[in-house]
Formats: sequence, structure tokens, C-alpha cells
Amino acid sequence: MRAAACSVAALAGATLGVGVADGAPPAPSIDSAPVNPTNDTSAAFVFSAAGAVGYRCSLDGAAGEACDTGSKSYASLADGPHAFAVAAVDGAASEGPAASYAWIVDTSPPLAPSLDSTPPDPAGSGSALFTFSAADAVAYACSLDGAPAQACDGGSTSYDGLGDGPHAFSVTAADAAGNVGPAASYAWTVDTVPPGAPTFTAAPVDPTGATSAQFAFGASDAAGYACALDGAPATACDGGAASYTGLVEGRHQLTVVAFDQAGNASPPASHAWTVDRTPPQTTIGSGPSGVANERADAFTFTSSEPGSAFTCRLDGQAFASCTSPFAFAGLADGAHSFQVTAIDAAGNADPTPASRAWTVDTSLPQTTLLAGPSGTTGDVQAVFRFDSPLARATFECSLDGADYASCASPLTVGPLAAGPHAFFVRSVNVKLRDPSPAAAYWTIDPGAFTPPTQRDTTPPAKVRALKALSLDRGARSRGRARRTPISPGSRSPGGRVARRASSSRGRPRRSSTAASGTARRTRTSSSPSTPQATARRPRRRR
Repeated sequence: MRAAACSVAALAGATLGVGVADGAPPAPSIDSAPVNPTNDTSAAFVFSAAGAVGYRCSLDGAAGEACDTGSKSYASLADGPHAFAVAAVDGAASEGPAASYAWIVDTSPPLAPSLDSTPPDPAGSGSALFTFSAADAVAYACSLDGAPAQACDGGSTSYDGLGDGPHAFSVTAADAAGNVGPAASYAWTVDTVPPGAPTFTAAPVDPTGATSAQFAFGASDAAGYACALDGAPATACDGGAASYTGLVEGRHQLTVVAFDQAGNASPPASHAWTVDRTPPQTTIGSGPSGVANERADAFTFTSSEPGSAFTCRLDGQAFASCTSPFAFAGLADGAHSFQVTAIDAAGNADPTPASRAWTVDTSLPQTTLLAGPSGTTGDVQAVFRFDSPLARATFECSLDGADYASCASPLTVGPLAAGPHAFFVRSVNVKLRDPSPAAAYWTIDPGAFTPPTQRDTTPPAKVRALKALSLDRGARSRGRARRTPISPGSRSPGGRVARRASSSRGRPRRSSTAASGTARRTRTSSSPSTPQATARRPRRRR
């Protein structure tokens, strides 16, 4: 190119063989010439000059030759720079100055473009952007999915609205000479369908007492996963598993999203659970306590946490699963214990089971009447003292056939009306009552002599001794026929008691209890001849 330029410069304004004479024609005008550069190895020139009768042409500095037709063509030009010169000749054979033209022949195409950016494969979007470049390229042509190529000279092109499925893109580069290089191509798949929501194959139970959690999950077409715990930013959990430790008590939730190769996100899947480290509290609602007369009964119990399970044990046996009410039967007399433990849904067990201790006592209580009126008296008031071998016994009393009512020793009644009276007292062991109440019968006669009221000064120790003596005598008298006491419910003032007082059968024996204070159990006589039955120690019943 540089040599051709020099030749052209040397030829410009010079002759191509005869020299320039005075009055010679001007330099020709080159009217047509090959483009520069060109990939055409042939070249055609057309030129003209006023007053010219002929021309002389030269290519690449060669000797001039006649080209009188005003045109000149060359063929099979080699790649590289070339220079053409032409001078006009007038009728006097005078040669004017030369006109010149330089150009380059280039038949080598550029390399295939480099694709600098492409959509991912697969792509989750129907849009695609390509950028590309090539050395010596001055233009590009792009084609999508085999369609005719279109100019994309800016070095980039984009497409929108692509459907799901495979796609192909190609681009070629053209240099300044018009040479088109080989195409660069790219194939990819558009996939806008997301995978299905993940499925948990392992997760903590709800609720749980554990402060750690392990998860396993999967989804069709999933290439990766993202996990978020309790609303925190999501992190990759591509192995289809996640684990967490150090969880605090309370509600927790893990959310998992699956991604396919195109980057499409699945609907989220969540698992919620509660970490519960607080044990429940167990409460016994009903059941025996203290002293009970029943060999069979039941306990009811509750937990501070609904849905809890329970374990129970009776009398130190191993804990076993149970429900409320817990029934039992066949207990022997004596001390017993019951324990129940609540276990909540998280597996936390009450560390302090609810417990109940009680005593079963099915023995019948006995009653001893220690002091009270007897015979005939003018005193309209009566004082009774009574006791039972059972220290915890309570008492119920009935006067003149009235219903039994709770009472305590000593008991003072009156003022009473004149006539016969009957008093009954029975000891009570929780729910068991003495089946043979102690009884006293007497008659109030205002005209009768009433000895001065004496205070019972029997020392407590002697009272206890007398009670023991009474029990001992009762034991020795077992086997004797016992006289059935008159039922209080069948008596009324003036009823059977009054008839018994008027009976002439036998003379009543005076009760020694009022006079001596001796602790004796008073029972009714089978004889209706007296309002006062002979005091008799009962057989002890259990």
C-alpha cells in the first residue's frame, strides 16, 4: 500500500511516457473506480479529460500503456494495496499530468464473532440478550431459530416473548471489504415452568422438647434449595437437608423453596413446630384422703397442659400409663399411697408427681357411755359423757327418737319435759357408724328427789383406764347374747319408751354410770318394763 501510494504520488502531475508540454491537456477525471477496500480481485476504471484524444494508464507503477477508450480493467489482482494512474494525450501528442487512485484488495473474511454474553441455558425467562464482537468487523447479521439474518451492527441484539422450548441464535461479522466470516451460534432452552413445592421427608415433631432440628426434603426437577428459619434471610440448602441447633423455647417455622436449572422458584413449603422445655404440673382432683372406709375408689387428676398423658402408681409399684379416673379395688386396711405424673405432648414429664397418702380402715367403731342420768330424777337437764376406743371417732346423738345429729362429749340437754326419755349416742369412723349405739333411759318426775348436781371429777387417766377396762370386759363377754338396742328412729317421746316405762315386767336396775362415773357402755334391755336398760358392754366389732 505504501509503495502504491508512492507510485501514485510520483505519477500525479507527471506524464506516463512523453513528458508534459506547454498547452498539454489537464489531468483526467477518474469517473469510476473499485471501492476501497474491496474483496473483488478485478478492477474497472472509467476516466475522461477535455481535449484528450487518448490516454495512457499505469497499474502499481508499471510502464504506461495506451488506454484510449477512456476505460481500463484489470483482473486477478492479488490481496493487498494497489495504485492506478492515467494521463490524457491531446492531438499534438502532448501528455498532460496523471490522475491516480489507490485501493486495497482484501479477500480474507474476518473470524467468527465472539459471543460476549448470552442467556443462561436453561433460562427461566422468555427474553434473551446477546452481545458479540469480532476483529476487523464493520457489520454483523443475526438470525434466531433459522430465520433470515438481519443486521445487528451495534454488536448486540435482544429478543422478547420467547416461548418455552429450545432456541438457536447465530451471528456473522463482515469486514470493510464486504467479506463475511463464519457464524457464531448459541443454543439454549427457555423453561418458565417452576418445580413443585418441596416435600418434607424428615422434620421435628410438634411439639418437641429438643432444641435442635433436622430436616430432609425434595422436589421434582429441583436443582437447588433455599431455606429460611423464622423469617430470617434465606440461605442455600442445596443438599436437600438442613439442621439447626440452639433453638429457644417457642414457635418456629422453616420455609423451603426449590429452584430448577432455569432458576424458576417453586411455591414455598413450610413446617412449623414448637420447642417446649417446660414440664406440666399435675393436680389430683378427687380421691380418698386422710382415712377412708372404702377398699375400692378412684382418683381423678388433670394437667396444666391440655393433651398430656399420665403415668400412675399405687403403693410404690412401677409407674404405668393411666387415664383419669384411675380406679382401684381390693385394698387392705392400712396405709396406702398414690402418685400420678403428667407428660406433655413434647415429652416433658412433671418432675414432682402429684401424690396422695391415705389410710383404709373398714373397722366398725364402738361407743362407750361414760356418764348420764338413769332411773327417776327431778332434774330437767341431763349431762352425758361418752367416748370411743377409736381416737379419731366423731359422734352422733339422738334424743327421744329424733334424727341423729353431730355431737360432742360432754353433751348437756334440757330443760326436758316430765316423763320418760331416751338418749342414744354412736361413734362414727368416717362413714362407718357403730351399729349398736350406747343408750341411756330415765324418767323425769318433778316431785322426785334430785341429789345435788355433782361435777364429774374423774381424772383423765382414770377415764382412760376405765375405758380400757370396759374394752377388756367386752372382750371377755363375747359370745353372750347381745340385747338389741331400741332404734332411735322407732321411738318418740311418749311412744315405746313411755310404754316401756309403764311396763310391769321386772324392776329396772339402777344404772351406776350417773352415780359412780364408771365408764360403762349402756345398752337397752330387751325387757320393756323400765325406761332404763341394764348397762352392758357391747361386743367389739371391726
